[in-house]
Amino acid sequence: MNSEKENIKLFKSGSTKAFEALYTLYNSRLYGYCFQWTKSQDDSQEIVQDVFTNLWQSRKEIKEENTLLFYIFRIAKNQLINRYRRNLNSPIFEGYVQYTNEVNLSSNNTDEPLLYDEFRKKIDQIKTKLPKTQQLVFEYSIFQQKTNKEIAKLLDMSEQTIKNQLSLALKTFRLKLSKHHYMIIWMFLLLK
Repeated sequence: MNSEKENIKLFKSGSTKAFEALYTLYNSRLYGYCFQWTKSQDDSQEIVQDVFTNLWQSRKEIKEENTLLFYIFRIAKNQLINRYRRNLNSPIFEGYVQYTNEVNLSSNNTDEPLLYDEFRKKIDQIKTKLPKTQQLVFEYSIFQQKTNKEIAKLLDMSEQTIKNQLSLALKTFRLKLSKHHYMIIWMFLLLK
C-alpha cells in the first residue's frame, strides 16, 4: 500500500490505481463537507464527481507533493459557490429556504426539515400528476415567472383561461399537500 505522497506522484503521472486510492481517501470527507452546505445528497454527489473529474484533468499541473486535501477542498468550495449562485434564483430553492426557516422557527414543531432533494421530488411528483395544460401554466407562471398575458400568448389561450388553469393547479397542490404545512407555505410564497 502506497503512502498518500507516493499516490500523488503516481497519480500525476496518470496512474488510475493511485487515483482510486486518492478518491477512497478523500471521497467521504469531501461529500460530508458538500452535504453540510447543500443539504442535498444528489448535489453533493455531483460536486464530488465534478471535483474528482477536475482533479484528473488537471493532474499534471498539481504542485502539491504531500497532500491534495487543500487543493480538493478549494475546488469543492468553488463548485459550491457556483451551485449556490445557480440555485439562488430558483423558485424551488427559494421555497426550500423559506420552508427550512419556518421549520426552524416553529417552537412547537418536532419535524426535521426535509432535505432539498426530497423537497424538489415532492414538488415534481405533484406537478407531473396535473393535466398537461395546468402543468404548462404552472411551469411558466411559477418557475419561469411569466405573466398571465405572456403565457396566454405562448399557449394561444385567453388570460382568463390561464388564471383558471393556474388556480386549478394551485388548488391541486393545496389539496395534495394539506398534510404538509410547509408545502402550503411554499405555494403562498410563490404567489407573493
